[in-house]
Amino acid sequence: MWLAVARAQETPPPAEPPAAPASPEEPPPLLKSPELVQFVEAPYPDEAFAQGVEGKVLLLLDVDETGKVTNVEVLRPAGYGFDEAAVAAARQFQFSPAEDANGPVPVQLEFEYGFERKA
Repeated sequence: MWLAVARAQETPPPAEPPAAPASPEEPPPLLKSPELVQFVEAPYPDEAFAQGVEGKVLLLLDVDETGKVTNVEVLRPAGYGFDEAAVAAARQFQFSPAEDANGPVPVQLEFEYGFERKA
């Protein structure tokens, strides 16, 4: 009669997590911040005007190396149609370009667009 003996195998040590990719180099510091040179006034939303509501929308703007706004994201909405109006207006803004030691560079910046009801 043959007797087979089963033995538990040692569990291999846990695999080490993959190395994190090297962090991207820090960009050089800005020597010149972008400045708003063309502001576009958004129309006051009818719904907000009718209800006597004012609001502020916090936006995140992507500004390219020419100072053109290439993307707009709402970070803090205000509702009542303010968000859509602020985004549409901000897409038409023009900035002086930001610059680092190598010249003009694209940047992201926060912009608070405020709506005040005027009688």
